[in-house]
Amino acid sequence: MANFNPNPAPSRRFSVKRNMIEAQSTSNEMIEQREIGNKVTNIRHLQPHLSNTAVIGLVINKQAIHSFPDKKNPGAYRYKSAFTIRDSPSDYINVTCWGSEAYISSLSSSFKIYDIIEICNCQVGSKPVGDSEDKWSPWTPSPFQLTLSETHSSVSLYNGVNPEQYMSLAHIPLRSTSDYYILSDIHAHWQNLDGSYINILAIVGNVGTPKQLMSKAGKNLTKCEVILFDEGCNSFSLFLWDSELITLAQTWISKENIVFAVDVKVSFDSYKNGMTGTCTSKTLITTNPDSPQAHSLYQYAQTVEMDFGSIRGDRDTTDIHDIRDVYTVKQLSDFKYNSREMRMKGGGGIVFAYLMSLDIDCSDPQTVISSRCSSCKFRVSQDDVACSNQSCPTIVSGDFAPEVVFDLFVTLADHHGSVDGVRLNGQAAIDLLHITPTDFLCTDNQQRTLLKSTCLLEKYKVFIKSYSFGDNSKVYFNILKIERASPREAVMHL
Repeated sequence: MANFNPNPAPSRRFSVKRNMIEAQSTSNEMIEQREIGNKVTNIRHLQPHLSNTAVIGLVINKQAIHSFPDKKNPGAYRYKSAFTIRDSPSDYINVTCWGSEAYISSLSSSFKIYDIIEICNCQVGSKPVGDSEDKWSPWTPSPFQLTLSETHSSVSLYNGVNPEQYMSLAHIPLRSTSDYYILSDIHAHWQNLDGSYINILAIVGNVGTPKQLMSKAGKNLTKCEVILFDEGCNSFSLFLWDSELITLAQTWISKENIVFAVDVKVSFDSYKNGMTGTCTSKTLITTNPDSPQAHSLYQYAQTVEMDFGSIRGDRDTTDIHDIRDVYTVKQLSDFKYNSREMRMKGGGGIVFAYLMSLDIDCSDPQTVISSRCSSCKFRVSQDDVACSNQSCPTIVSGDFAPEVVFDLFVTLADHHGSVDGVRLNGQAAIDLLHITPTDFLCTDNQQRTLLKSTCLLEKYKVFIKSYSFGDNSKVYFNILKIERASPREAVMHL
């Protein structure tokens, strides 16, 4: 096995040098003694107000150029380039540069992810805590950040001695190799993880073709879906919206590359009826990390045969008119731990059942209501003024509008058994309760109890969609439509 080759086609072999940590200290001392007009300073030794400072590092993350209205010059825009560099296994730092469109474009095009660069005359400043810069930037161990000036700073590709010491950093995980979720756990614990930032270690299954989209404000956006898998799950969608990450992803090869993605935002996708991940501006990715877990995944990938070309990441467009198979509640309960039969019949079915639990008469109606971005459906806070998903189109368009939606779970039962944890949300919940989430929030406890009593112990015709992840995963159910069963149907399906 050989070292990962980041430019531009990745290696089909998977290993790295393991002696680089010991060599790092010696090489750093040698760099500090090199005279180039600016004294080279290691990231760990940076301090504010250092003059004539130069920093050398491997680019481990780079974001697409962003533009913002210039408050001091109405009608004009300021442009921003942001990236992250690393010069040792434990040290990496964020770099930001503001300037004219021409300068930022030239700067951004001069290097890419996994290039080694040399930065001269940069300003060292304290990293803001709780500020928007901190909220939308990758976490780094350094208490500082670097800022480049259009007039005084320079960035160039490094052409000095021992570039290998920097290139080897590309494979060193940025977090503990045990600090990650396996994909099946993400799906199994989706209620607790929805909206969280987590770390993921998985195999690349398929890299989709980038799709060009346009925001409401007329800005061009690019979206790319990457299918990941591991030993317990054969399909997990990871969405990329940043052009720099998309460019990197296009070099990945199915079953040949392992990715360790740090701070991926995971959320329940109502369109896919499952959990998905999104790389935001906080996300950092290590390709082919050098860890026992990653090597084990690579070995597993070589033993499985999967047709990833047949795995589609399209929105679930299930038509209830195509759902005709009728099941008992006991069958649904059995399907929870055996998804094969349900999948063979299209992943959907009809159940004639009684509604046995509907916890809407709680003291706090907020427990059955959630706030989501009307555009990307990410969970947000009611007090948010912008979507917390940096990949959301509203970040560009400014058209953020939170909406309140029903988000609850019910129990269904018939004469054969019962099944709990059935998800009821969206329009199906509104049709059942005959009230909107906004109006529901205005009801008192007595009104909610009365509303509940009108729904319980009635026999319903329930259109259900099943979804599961991995060959041995538990099945979950989502109600697509729920309506009172006709007297004839109720007698037929006792």
